[in-house]
Order: sequence, then C-alpha cells, then structure tokens
Amino acid sequence: MLIRLRKILPTARLRKLARRFGFARSGTVAVEFAIIAPVLISMTFGIIEFSRAAFTQGVLLYAAEEATRFAIVNFDATESEIKQVAQDKFIMIDPQKLTSFSVTAPIDPDDQTRLITVSLTYRFDFLFPFAGPLTLTSSSKGFITEES
Repeated sequence: MLIRLRKILPTARLRKLARRFGFARSGTVAVEFAIIAPVLISMTFGIIEFSRAAFTQGVLLYAAEEATRFAIVNFDATESEIKQVAQDKFIMIDPQKLTSFSVTAPIDPDDQTRLITVSLTYRFDFLFPFAGPLTLTSSSKGFITEES
C-alpha cells in the first residue's frame, strides 16, 4: 500500500500525511459506535414501546372479559355497574384515556336470553416520539339465559 502511495503522492510531505492517517486506528471504535448506537437505541426503545402496547391491550381485554363475566352472573346489572367493574380492572393504565366504552345487552323477547357485548377503545400514547397516539380496542361477548 505504501508503494502505491508513493506513486500517487509525489511529495514527501503528502506521503507523511497519508501514512499518518492511513495507519491510525485510534478513532475507529468511536466512529463505529456513532454509526451503530442510534440503531441499537431505537431498537431498544421500540421493544419497550411494543411491550407497553401489548401489556395495555392485555389489560383492556382482561377488563372487558371481567365486565362480561360480571354481567353474566348478575342478569339485572345496569350498564353503569358493568362499566365500574371494568374500570376496577384497569391495572397500571389511565382510565381517563378510555375513549369509548359500550355495553350492549339486548334481551330476546322470545326466549329471554341476552347476548352481552362489552367493547373498550383506548388511546395509547407513546413515551418516546416514534409516532402519534395508537388506538387499542378490545371486546368480549357472553350469552346468558334467565332461569325461571
């Protein structure tokens, strides 16, 4: 390599400069770290955010299922009682970010059965500014009959 440098760089001064920069290795680790660090940090924060979103989705599903179970056991439960049971099951999430909560429980007049549907919609905000808010939805259904 030095032989080629002598041919390309005719003066001794330029050859000395090329030799100094060509064989110096002291800053390569810092440069490689500067290239790789943003990618690794972004991946780490992405994993954290994905885990938070998956946890929140699980909590929403749990709350919807528990509210449905409560409505099945208590045939005459009101919508506000069912909503309160669901909100009591919110573990580590903010109930103020719940954008939609619906309970439908129509009674079939022919056979006095009910199909209870509990649906939740939640606005998930990221801790790190990757994207805007994410809308998470969850629903649960249960079928009950009234015993005479």
